[in-house]
Amino acid sequence: MTKAIISSVVDLTEGGCNACGIVECVSYTLTINEREIPLEELTVASLVMTIALKNGFKQEMKMDMLDDYLSFTKSGYEVKLFEDYDQLTYRSTDNELQTKNRIKDTKELTEKVNELLTKLFKLETIEFEY
Repeated sequence: MTKAIISSVVDLTEGGCNACGIVECVSYTLTINEREIPLEELTVASLVMTIALKNGFKQEMKMDMLDDYLSFTKSGYEVKLFEDYDQLTYRSTDNELQTKNRIKDTKELTEKVNELLTKLFKLETIEFEY
């Protein structure tokens, strides 16, 4: 089982004018096999994309007549991601899973990410630490 560590750094920045207050900026990093990978944000889509790409999947934006979607492919196998506001739909030839993108509870978030990675991307379970 692969181990992954999610860490964060909080930067406090002044807004730049007298009317603006202090702005909190949180940066997340995913460390797998001693390799640090910056995360855009701590969401289901960001974690799944980062881990899929690290495991050899290629990402491509595809435009269909009705839908635009992200395609993750590896050795002829494809997983499609359809985004609708905070709702994500991951679809492969034999399975489909829906989830919210933003999950506040990190345990629930990582459980959902593992479900998507194992059922749709056919990857091994990852043991997350925070």
